[in-house]
Amino acid sequence: MSQAKWDADDTLKHMRSVLLPALVLIVALSGCATAASTPTSAESPAATVPTVTPVETTPTPTAVPTPTETPTETPTAAPATLKSLIAAVKKAGFTCKKFDQDDAVQGTEASGFCSGSQVGISLFADKARVDAVLKLNEDSIEPGAFVVGPNFLISAPETDTADTLKAIRKVTGGELWPTNSPIFD
Repeated sequence: MSQAKWDADDTLKHMRSVLLPALVLIVALSGCATAASTPTSAESPAATVPTVTPVETTPTPTAVPTPTETPTETPTAAPATLKSLIAAVKKAGFTCKKFDQDDAVQGTEASGFCSGSQVGISLFADKARVDAVLKLNEDSIEPGAFVVGPNFLISAPETDTADTLKAIRKVTGGELWPTNSPIFD
């Protein structure tokens, strides 16, 4: 196989693995705010206020790890800036000579890829927007895998997704998503 053919095949694989999920998200998000989806006052049921009855609870004892056990805590991610996420990608050992901001993921403050490593970074205004994109991704034909923080998503190239995301997560904190994905085993 010639080098030119190999490069074209790699490019097609990259487009399928990275750009297709982004395109699915764009198409799905573009139909989220239609007037037809907003119920009218005639369609909305009358609001009722539930009654809450206080219940007395007894604290549940928790297990304390013995000295030989190592607790496995998920690092908590703090809200991030685009600059801090790019720095985290670099600190995790990946190239990010230039951030190619394309804002292809709707609902983001910024989105794009680190040139050299093709690590994708999406920055959101809030957790609700992160969750909306994850829901769309979950329902897509080819869902991706991410490091998820309170206001960000980080994706990785298909060739080494799990290792890349695990390394970045050690720096940024957050969750590997989807949590039940076999690639993280």
